[in-house]
Amino acid sequence: MFIKSVGIIFVIISLYSCAHKISYKRIEKEENLSSLVFTGYGRYSYTRGNIESYLEELKLLNLNTASFLYSCQTKTLYSSNVDCSSNYTPSLNSIKKAIEMAKQRGFSVSLRHYIDVENKKWRCYWDPEDKELAFENIQNQLSVFAELLEEYKVENFIIGAEYCQLSNSRYELYWREIISKVREKFKGRISYGANWEAVNHVNEFFETPIWKYVDELGLDMYFPIPDTIKKKEIYSYQERMLKKYIQHAKKFKKPLIINEIGYPGSKKGTLEPYEWRNMTPGPELRQAMAYRYTLLALKSDKTVRGIYLWRKLAANKYEMNTYNPNETDYNLWKRKAWYEVQSFFNNY
Repeated sequence: MFIKSVGIIFVIISLYSCAHKISYKRIEKEENLSSLVFTGYGRYSYTRGNIESYLEELKLLNLNTASFLYSCQTKTLYSSNVDCSSNYTPSLNSIKKAIEMAKQRGFSVSLRHYIDVENKKWRCYWDPEDKELAFENIQNQLSVFAELLEEYKVENFIIGAEYCQLSNSRYELYWREIISKVREKFKGRISYGANWEAVNHVNEFFETPIWKYVDELGLDMYFPIPDTIKKKEIYSYQERMLKKYIQHAKKFKKPLIINEIGYPGSKKGTLEPYEWRNMTPGPELRQAMAYRYTLLALKSDKTVRGIYLWRKLAANKYEMNTYNPNETDYNLWKRKAWYEVQSFFNNY
């Protein structure tokens, strides 16, 4: 009798648990993606408090997509390992919590999986000695991560960015296999972020065969804006700079996603938008005009179907949303550029 009662209680608990298990749905509607990329470098960088703060800022800026970075590491520029278990990489539990919270608030979700070099060298120069082992490790990590993202019905998966030495035609078969394996696990949209400029005389965006196998072409867009280009002139300048990238996307009949774009608050923030280590503050108005007219240029062609602003650093929730007139990194909170972004995405 006791055993029978225990069995009944177990069944009731199981049914209750199943009934209360959250069922996630993928947002299928077609709309332009808009996001501010949340970046956490550390095991416990994504906390409930700072995720809530980030999602609130997305809402204030009229952005529709929550974008989170999951960054693993390789040891050196010549290493073949991929380590996603160190204290540098956000925990999978924190990633799950971030996705849950974003989904509960009605945002679509984009996850990007990057591999950084432990000694802080640029991943564009990552050139592992054992290519076969490196690609095997990339595939294993992406497959595991893809399964997690599918469980939560994540909308977009960015499988890497700026792997300049590994993304050319010599390694097409590796990428075809990797993306095929990811698709077995993940049914959302897949993209990759290519570097905008030529490195060692090779421009990754125009040379990579990855575009054949993904759903969108991703561009890490850090075009320098010369100091001689003033205010409204930025619009026509950026339109000219974008033209060849848009034409390349049209060849594949796929959307162009601006995978990363941002202008730091430093004095050289528009001339060197890719450089966050310049420590001299610059004029807020110059930064604001760069955002205003660049965003308008991106809107001028319907091939561009998504814009990911770089970036919002994960920090203490009280520190994240503090106006800093001397900001030299990418944080925009309540600066002139922040209001330009808010106004633009109100009608995007």
